[in-house]
Amino acid sequence: MLFLERALQWVKPGTGRVGILLPDGLLGNPGDEYVRWWILRHCEVLASVDLPVEPFKVTVKEYGLTPALPSLLFLRRRSPEELINTEHPEYKVFMAVVDRAGVDARGNLFFQRAPNGEELIFNEEVVERVRQGGKVEIRRTTRRNRRIHDELQLVASKYKSFRATGEVEQ
Repeated sequence: MLFLERALQWVKPGTGRVGILLPDGLLGNPGDEYVRWWILRHCEVLASVDLPVEPFKVTVKEYGLTPALPSLLFLRRRSPEELINTEHPEYKVFMAVVDRAGVDARGNLFFQRAPNGEELIFNEEVVERVRQGGKVEIRRTTRRNRRIHDELQLVASKYKSFRATGEVEQ
């Protein structure tokens, strides 16, 4: 709670934004209702993204801690005028759940798979610059490659679209 409060003190009232990684329990446990109340009182919640625990497991184990489900919360600090007003207008909040973030529980890359479990191979165009006899030649080739299964870029593009239009495109 103190870390969250301190992070908000560092940004400009009314326009300052904070992106913070929090344990999911802080946003859902009944005993932590006072934290959610404080957040809603002092901030406008721009987005809440539930992340998978796998990318954090390796680092957390190094410190001997138990991994917790992480959530990424984007907040805008309210201005003093907004804090005086106890009633705030309704607004839309971007919410997403990321199932895959490119790594498995051991920290190894996780590639896209077919429903039967087989790794998918994609044709990708690659631009190469090759120097031959003092001249640089540009070659375009097609290579067959695996793709990392990472949904974070998709969520980021959906959030960008949401910020521009106020709606999530399907």
